[in-house]
Amino acid sequence: MDRGRDAADAVVPVSLALKGEQYADELWRYKNTSGPQQRYVRMGLGAVLWRSLGVHEQCIAGHCRVAPFDTVTTVPSTSGRHDHPLRTMVAEVVGVTRDRHRDLLTPTPGTAELGRSASAARYRASALWDANVLLIDDTWTTGNHAQSAAAALKAAGGPTGRR
Repeated sequence: MDRGRDAADAVVPVSLALKGEQYADELWRYKNTSGPQQRYVRMGLGAVLWRSLGVHEQCIAGHCRVAPFDTVTTVPSTSGRHDHPLRTMVAEVVGVTRDRHRDLLTPTPGTAELGRSASAARYRASALWDANVLLIDDTWTTGNHAQSAAAALKAAGGPTGRR
């Protein structure tokens, strides 16, 4: 993978979640609890994302030198989670993204063998025709899953992708 050509055009953290602190705990709970506690945490995180994008998305598009993002997608789980809560949040809860959300990425069968390395082969992307895609991920440890997803989107024909 060519990090210069295949990498995301911009990476914008919404918040820093340090292990052992409240925000990191909430990110864990939104995936790993159930019932009222899970719904409460998911609604809170959805509100943070909604507000952040409502205030900053135009600036992000400007930084990337693209028109406003017409498509929004999420980095899918490679751990076998079929109903990822981030996808649900972006596609159904967050008002500024739900009308533009599309499921564009699917993990490839060999993704487990890739470990944590960045690889355009980690995901298969639906064909794009110069769509400006806002890619959202909920965890950034090494950045390799998000960068792999960005590479797959570019290879599928994103604005700076190969055809």
